[in-house]
Amino acid sequence: MKCSKCKFEGGREDWHFIGNASLTGLLATRKCPDCGHIEISNEMEADEAYKGPQPWGLDTFRGRVFKGKKKPVTDV
Repeated sequence: MKCSKCKFEGGREDWHFIGNASLTGLLATRKCPDCGHIEISNEMEADEAYKGPQPWGLDTFRGRVFKGKKKPVTDV
């Protein structure tokens, strides 16, 4: 991908995923890591490199990284 504003060029794994731009999931919006400009990318072009646990989720869980085991809940 190449940014139309600052001309940064890198793979999709370098760009921050914002969300789907189409209902089918073929197009997505991504943010440039250099200048923060939003671009629309075709998600069917190539696979993203896996970087391990990443922030995910919606609503109150958005941006959290979930890892490890749950702690048992004790009743008082």
